[in-house]
Amino acid sequence: SCVAMMLRSKALPRTPFDVLDDAQKMDPYEILKIPFLAGKVRIRKAFTDLCRVEHPDKNNGYESLEWQMGEYAHTLLLDPESRARYDSSRIARNFLSATEGLFAFGFAVAQSLGSFMADASEVASKQVTEVAQRLGILDSARSLMRGNGDREQ
Repeated sequence: SCVAMMLRSKALPRTPFDVLDDAQKMDPYEILKIPFLAGKVRIRKAFTDLCRVEHPDKNNGYESLEWQMGEYAHTLLLDPESRARYDSSRIARNFLSATEGLFAFGFAVAQSLGSFMADASEVASKQVTEVAQRLGILDSARSLMRGNGDREQ
């Protein structure tokens, strides 16, 4: 599989399908091969590196797909409004995804804890009843509840 990846990277150029984010949109950070939320200096350096290889002036006027994707990513990431829109939606999706996982985990824990508490309560109730019967407290309490407490004495 390692050989296949090496052959693919040299033989076939990347396509927009290779750089999709979790919302199935082209990820400008992946296109420029930079980390999410990279700064402007890093974005410009990545675009400059791309220009050295893919710029149409270096390729007889041909605009490769890599160049087109790079222009898209560079434009999006250097426009404050577009970048804020992309970054905030990606952060929100990641937050919701994490929250969903935490909620599911919390629910499972609550179910298990609830089951444990019900079992513990049942055991404790049985033990209290047994102790009360041994001490004769339960019989006295039952007779008081029936109103027989005065007659038995």
